[in-house]
Amino acid sequence: MMSNNLFVRHSKAKEFYQIDDMLFLNPNKSKQHRAGQYRESYRWATARIPYTFGPGYSEDEMRQIFFTMKYIEQYTCVRFAFRTERDDNYLYIRNVEGKCQSFVGNVRRGAQQVALDPESRSCAVPNFPGHVLHELIHALGFFHEHARDDRDNYIEIVYDNLSEDDDILRNFYKNSDSDKQVDYYGVPYNYGSIMHYSEKAGSINGDATIIRRAPLPQGIPKPLDGEMGQRERLTEGDAQMIRNMYKDICPMIFSGTSEDTPTMFLVKNFRLVLVLLGLIAVIGLSFADEPEEGAGGDGAGGAVAAEAGKNDTNPGPTQPTPKPGGTSPTKSTTGGQTMVGPSALLLLLAAAGPVIQYHYRKLSPTSA
Repeated sequence: MMSNNLFVRHSKAKEFYQIDDMLFLNPNKSKQHRAGQYRESYRWATARIPYTFGPGYSEDEMRQIFFTMKYIEQYTCVRFAFRTERDDNYLYIRNVEGKCQSFVGNVRRGAQQVALDPESRSCAVPNFPGHVLHELIHALGFFHEHARDDRDNYIEIVYDNLSEDDDILRNFYKNSDSDKQVDYYGVPYNYGSIMHYSEKAGSINGDATIIRRAPLPQGIPKPLDGEMGQRERLTEGDAQMIRNMYKDICPMIFSGTSEDTPTMFLVKNFRLVLVLLGLIAVIGLSFADEPEEGAGGDGAGGAVAAEAGKNDTNPGPTQPTPKPGGTSPTKSTTGGQTMVGPSALLLLLAAAGPVIQYHYRKLSPTSA
């Protein structure tokens, strides 16, 4: 009888091993766990994720990756930042032919590869930004949803429709029930997760390999609904899992500013007109839940007007949500005017030294 718990043989000589699109350090060298990389040692320490690009990307492809990062930031407290010389561990986003894969969590080995080939079938179908989103969530420390140790309450794996090849079968094994390191932070099983396989994933005959249980066993938590295998957007369950995983360290990214730390200005129903002295780059816009009225800073090293947990929204699967990889979804143009808000969070990154001055006026209903 086949066990559906994870058991993978590893070579002591190999530094890492692979399960589908996930890369892991060899557990003979560093113990890791499947279905949830929730050990603090593999979580990014400050919810600030340094990254850099390797060669081989066009401007448009880098733009799609960049805006996918901004999309994740819109719903979580995680912040992606260009790597500086002080960042020993960072994501190295490379165009590796035929590859779409990432290490899971922060493996603390310096440059940590995220391989994204926009022209490969594994990364381009059905859309490139959706797979970028999936791989970046792996890099934050998350595994595939269908590998949860409680998955047998919600789905059935149809092994008759799968290849008997070990490399295929192990993609459908679940985390061992005895693994106490796994934590889902109170988020129910999520059919529509960006991390869930599709119903026919790995099928050798075109029939379903993953089917929903109906009716569900009595007494189990109600799952979150959605399309299995979608690669379009984060669901509320995905966003909540990230927020819960990083919530106790999120305040660290708001604790101060420097030449490589975003200065955050919270505004509510305001239009900003920025008068800038020195070099400054607008990084992105994202919704804030409960911003202060017209809060702001007076310099690149000024006070940060933000608190952890106040940039949460509800990107549920039934809510029209922006897709990753496009232009900033929180910015709209009405009557030739560029509007910010309502309840918008403006992220600015300034070089050390310059003073930032800005003016704003409150928007009235008729001014739009």
